Amino acid sequence: MESRRHVALIGFMGSGKSTIGKRLAQRLRQPFWDTDAEVVRLHGPIARIFEIEGEAAFRAYERDALERALRSSASSVVALGGGAPTFAPTRRLLECHAYRVFLDVEPERIYERVRRSKTLRPMLGPAPTREKIAALLRERAPLYREAELAISCAGLTRAEILDAICEHLRAVGATS
Repeated sequence: MESRRHVALIGFMGSGKSTIGKRLAQRLRQPFWDTDAEVVRLHGPIARIFEIEGEAAFRAYERDALERALRSSASSVVALGGGAPTFAPTRRLLECHAYRVFLDVEPERIYERVRRSKTLRPMLGPAPTREKIAALLRERAPLYREAELAISCAGLTRAEILDAICEHLRAVGATS
């Protein structure tokens, strides 16, 4: 498992990747990386990047942030933006260096979370709708399903999601 020592959380925006990722990293005693936070730190707000430089620039920045995380000598937990798997170079990095965990959250739950969020989601526009979320989720689902582990989060608490991930990682030898 040496080449795939990192755990990458993938899934749609608002699926809890950052929240679960921080807690998973604590539980595994590993560093936590959030590619969106890293992109914002280095390049400014994501919505502004989309507006001024476009999605292609953002995806390249996101890939660079992932590469920096994966170069870390320590095993780590990485939370990726919802669209990260849509960019082929990012997918290749994930396939080679990370055990991918898909947090599968139902569209209605995502809608509720995104609607309450103060963060503008460029891929959904200023007024996210259930229809936009469902359409984008359908488009991305095949890429998310390439993950080694898919956790259906419906009805699960954060603790149950963490337990399921840790149990599976131990079972496949992805963690000690």
